[in-house]
Amino acid sequence: SMTVAISTLAKDAQVAASIVPVFMILALLFAGFLIPQSLIPPFLAWIQYVSFIKYGLTAITLTQFSGVPTWEEVVNDVYGNVSLATCYIVLVAEAIIFRLMAYTFLRINGPKYDRKL
Repeated sequence: SMTVAISTLAKDAQVAASIVPVFMILALLFAGFLIPQSLIPPFLAWIQYVSFIKYGLTAITLTQFSGVPTWEEVVNDVYGNVSLATCYIVLVAEAIIFRLMAYTFLRINGPKYDRKL
């Protein structure tokens, strides 16, 4: 959904193909998998809360390792103390928000039709 919203801002497919990977790499870097949350500088810490990859990885990890005491500590250290319900709610909310953004961008930047015809 994020890629659709970003690509609707681009003038053509080539520009969209060059812009989208930048946002995907940022979402991946700040998800907590490659760079632990403790090493993220405070002025960039807000990016992890926008990253949909963080919540997807957290949900997968929580479902796979729930009930294993040592892994619950690891999950809390890597991804923070986030519940499975919070992950689902944030993922659905981000999907809806990005789709609404894409719709809005298309309405604003979309083709203009001549109503006289």
